[in-house]
Amino acid sequence: MLQSAPSFVQLLLVLLLPESPRWLVSRGKDEKALEILAKYHANGDREDPLVRFEYAEMKVSIRQGEQKGRWSELFKTREYSLSLPRMLLATRSDELDIHQVAIVTVFSSVSAVASSLSSPARV
Repeated sequence: MLQSAPSFVQLLLVLLLPESPRWLVSRGKDEKALEILAKYHANGDREDPLVRFEYAEMKVSIRQGEQKGRWSELFKTREYSLSLPRMLLATRSDELDIHQVAIVTVFSSVSAVASSLSSPARV
């Protein structure tokens, strides 16, 4: 029980984090993205050159398709459907540390999806 306390605190603190400006721009919420960039990079000055540069860079990268995927795509892949049983199996095993298995499983799934999104279609 005591071991879960830091995780619970972390979950609560995540709610206080602002959204990613890149995510906001990709969803058409440019004003909110500029507000966050200005707050954290230029003391609230939206016209700061750094803020304008970062904003323009985000727009270009999104337009070029660098941010194609959505989180929901991670759960639709074959890799994810295989990784969930592996994580559940590891929770029942005395030899495996669930945290290590979960980290390896999630990162392998994410890297598999990322590589499939960035690589050309296979024939």
